[in-house]
Amino acid sequence: MRTGRVFTLQVALPLALMAVLALALVMATLDSFYRFQADLLREARRDGMASASEIARSAERASLGTQSTLASDLTLEAAGDNVGLIAVIDPDGSVVLASRLAWRGEPAAKVIPDFDDALLQRVVARYAREVQESADSRRVRIVVPYDYHSPEDRVHNLAQGAVLVDLDLTHQIEASRHESLLHLARQIAMSAVVMLVLAWLMRSRVTRPLARLEQASLDFAAHGEVLEPVPVNGPREVAELARNFNEMTTRIQQARQELQASAARHTAVVEAATDGIITVDDAFRIRMINPAGAKMFGYTPSDLAARPLSELLPENHWPLHLRHPEHAGGLEPGPAVVGVPSLVRGVRSDGEVFAADASFSRMRTQGEDLVTVILRDVTQRQRAEQAYRELNDSLELRVLQRTADLAQANERLKAQEGELREAKERAEDASRMKGDFLANMSHEIRTPMNAIVGMTHLALRGTQDARLLDYLQKIQQSSRHLLGIIDDITHQGQIQVSVSVQHLEPDHVTLRFAVRDTGIGLTPEQAAELFQSFHQADSSTSRRYGGTGLGLAISRKLAERMGGEVGVCSQLGEGSTFWFTVRLGRTQQPQPALKPVPHTAEGVAPRAAAAHDARATGAATGTALGRILAVDDNEVNLQIARELLRNQGFEVDVALDGQQALDLVRVQAYDLVLMDMQMPVMDGLSATRAIRQLPEGLRLPIVAMTANAMEKDRQDCLEAGMNDFITKPMDPALLAAVVQSWVVSTSDQAADLGSWPVVAARLRQLLQEGDPEVIEWVAAQEPLVRQALGPAATNALKGSLQRFDFDEALRLLQDAVRQPRRDASS
Repeated sequence: MRTGRVFTLQVALPLALMAVLALALVMATLDSFYRFQADLLREARRDGMASASEIARSAERASLGTQSTLASDLTLEAAGDNVGLIAVIDPDGSVVLASRLAWRGEPAAKVIPDFDDALLQRVVARYAREVQESADSRRVRIVVPYDYHSPEDRVHNLAQGAVLVDLDLTHQIEASRHESLLHLARQIAMSAVVMLVLAWLMRSRVTRPLARLEQASLDFAAHGEVLEPVPVNGPREVAELARNFNEMTTRIQQARQELQASAARHTAVVEAATDGIITVDDAFRIRMINPAGAKMFGYTPSDLAARPLSELLPENHWPLHLRHPEHAGGLEPGPAVVGVPSLVRGVRSDGEVFAADASFSRMRTQGEDLVTVILRDVTQRQRAEQAYRELNDSLELRVLQRTADLAQANERLKAQEGELREAKERAEDASRMKGDFLANMSHEIRTPMNAIVGMTHLALRGTQDARLLDYLQKIQQSSRHLLGIIDDITHQGQIQVSVSVQHLEPDHVTLRFAVRDTGIGLTPEQAAELFQSFHQADSSTSRRYGGTGLGLAISRKLAERMGGEVGVCSQLGEGSTFWFTVRLGRTQQPQPALKPVPHTAEGVAPRAAAAHDARATGAATGTALGRILAVDDNEVNLQIARELLRNQGFEVDVALDGQQALDLVRVQAYDLVLMDMQMPVMDGLSATRAIRQLPEGLRLPIVAMTANAMEKDRQDCLEAGMNDFITKPMDPALLAAVVQSWVVSTSDQAADLGSWPVVAARLRQLLQEGDPEVIEWVAAQEPLVRQALGPAATNALKGSLQRFDFDEALRLLQDAVRQPRRDASS
């Protein structure tokens, strides 16, 4: 087998090394030659440029008529080894002086070889040096300009000439090439000697041990064993290769022995298995069947050897099993896997068809595809399962019947649910329509009622006739009764707040606060979830009352942190009582209570009394208590408001829409503005926002006076920047109390503003501590807070407190304190 091998490792390896070395020598020689040529070219350019520049300076001196060494300089430079020619050219293109005397006085384009007139003109025009190289980089032409002075006028007739120098490097390049080739030949000869020595060493130390290793591998491949181990000698790598080869052959022989033992064990396991095991080839012939499998079909293993698989299958299953025997087990084409058991049919030697669980697996051995089937007879199991199914048939029928009944009931429920949903939507639409109708009706009724109530009040003050007084009083009573009916069309009820001492100690007291309302009430299920975060009594999309579901949860946490608890007692349809307890410290010195003053006729009574005293003083002195602007598009309402306010001692101006009010505020100072909501041109909300943008409108009290009596209308007015809210028809006593309270409070606040730093410090402390007392405290100090911060900042602060967002309230307070109000006086 080895006689036909001519190109062996013993020959190839030295030749390859020699070729690589020769290639490296050639590449190094070429690199050295080209480097020398590049250096020679660069040096020639430098020397040629220096020579041309020197001759150019001599030519300039010669044109001026001064003593010049132009001829000697040119002769000296022309004697150089690489210089081909040197010529001095005047501006007319004639040769002034050249290395060849015959060219003198002749046109340069005629006598100089390869003369480029464009190059000369470019050098003269730019007065810049230029260098040209030949394509083979053996010739270099350098052109340098110089100033040429005409003999007639050496000062004014100045022109440019040029010096041309040609360098020829051919001789030096050829000499260098010759020397490089000689050097390369010497190196190749020396390398050949070295290669011969290396080849001899490689043959004795590398290729000969590799040849022994090759022969051993061939013997192992042919006979499956190695007669004797390969000697472990030679270089470290070759010795390691021989050692690994010996270990590999030893392990292969051991593995072969273990494989034979494993095959014997496998055969024993297959022979002893209780399940049938059959292996078929790609021609569907039985290659192996164990005794249990042969017995399952009523044969012996020798009876079925090499017989077709179809003899063990029912005829109606032949097409599937013969085309794709693995499909019966659910196998897909691919590598060998353990199949999921599936049910197949077999036929015994006596013709009986039986069922069996079969697991299929595919394998590929020595280039041949085999399929192995493991069978387990399930005839007895199927009989038991059949009996079980028959036993449960009646139960399944009952279940199916019950399921059908439930499905019908479910369909009926779905139909009823759809009807209820439609009814609910109709009810919600009706409720919304009712709400819109009631709001509109309330507004339209309140507007004329305002005239009836107001005019009746004015008439009562202006007559002494007993009968007429009786008539007017009955009209007033009837109008109040009608007003009560109108008020009852929105939601009605009452809220009671009570505080009681639950437990008293020397240093502490436990108080119980209760808030009772006559509202809609709660079910026990709703009350159980109220104090959890994000839970509401009514969480549907059509709920009537809003909220985030956080207020009660926050209240519970606050009460618990104060050593108390919270709870609710409620009955659906009758109202609720929310309560909480807190454990507070006691002090030996009584502290004045801070209570909010609500804007009702009773709540403003103290300030109304002060206003009455001020009005009496004004009447005595003949001066007005203040100037008020009344804004309404109804002239009757304006007449009533004007006369009621004038009777209280105020000067009154009127405006029919928001734009007129805005114009009047710009030119006239007012103590109060009474603002209607719905007006043409500009409504009251827009007018209020516009007034708050004016410097003079920041501190101006604005009170809503409107027939829009819904809670949303009140919120809209406060958010727009109004300070208070009065509904029509106006109660003269309530109107007087509210107007006088705002006019008096603004005048009093100007004097009390000096205490604002103390109030601000206390407010900041309460907010930083997160003390819920801050809500009540701000309500009590609202006039001073509003005077110091302005209506917009105060309303924003109160909104944050209502949401228990103390951090936001603290930020708003700090921003308002840092930014001085625009209306502040010096």
